[in-house]
Amino acid sequence: MRRLVLSALAGLFMTSPALAEVDGSKPWQIASMLQEAGYRAQMDVASDDTPMIRSTAERINFVIFFFGCEQEQGCNSIQYSAGFDMADGLSVSKMNEWNRTKRFGKVYLDAENDPFIQMDVNLNFGVSDQNFMDSFDYWLLVLELFDEYRKS
Repeated sequence: MRRLVLSALAGLFMTSPALAEVDGSKPWQIASMLQEAGYRAQMDVASDDTPMIRSTAERINFVIFFFGCEQEQGCNSIQYSAGFDMADGLSVSKMNEWNRTKRFGKVYLDAENDPFIQMDVNLNFGVSDQNFMDSFDYWLLVLELFDEYRKS
């Protein structure tokens, strides 16, 4: 009986699909996925010579930065980032309220009190295509909600 159970479990693991389909080793793969989903995704290089992707959603420009980049393994995480140039900036109390009440999307202010919103995604061991696109959908929602929040 024990042999039958072990054999069944081994068969289950051998037929399970690999989940790690997206990692930071191929930034162009991420750009391609976004393009296939209908978004602009232009490969570029950040000031520290790491890959980055420029994109737009709902007329809001954002960048995807790659972190923890090793030449052989690629990068282990990404960060979505968008900045908003505001005539009067955003108050610290309004920024703190966002950070205190929202789980996704941290906000900080630059020297002119213009807000930047960012969201990190760990890709250290890879994620499925579906999980990656779900995280991207969260980013788009966070971006839209913050855009409304900063205008209120």
